[in-house]
Amino acid sequence: MEKRKVAIDDVNMDEVARACDGFSGAEIEQVVVSAQYAVRAGDGEMNTRYLLDEIAATRPLSVVMDEKITRLRQWAAHRTVPVD
Repeated sequence: MEKRKVAIDDVNMDEVARACDGFSGAEIEQVVVSAQYAVRAGDGEMNTRYLLDEIAATRPLSVVMDEKITRLRQWAAHRTVPVD
């Protein structure tokens, strides 16, 4: 939000953060950009509802690519060294 110079006075950041579970940073940034367009189109001001609407309209890659990610993790489990 700061990067895009979006005021957060009317945004419940805790609620937005919970709704972004599974989103990457880039996906969250695009949600903010989309919400900015919606705000401009509606002559409103940024608030929680605009962000939640855009989050609901977005399917993160962690959902869209779930099967491929799971297969990759299974493949890597026995072929790579864990980082932790």
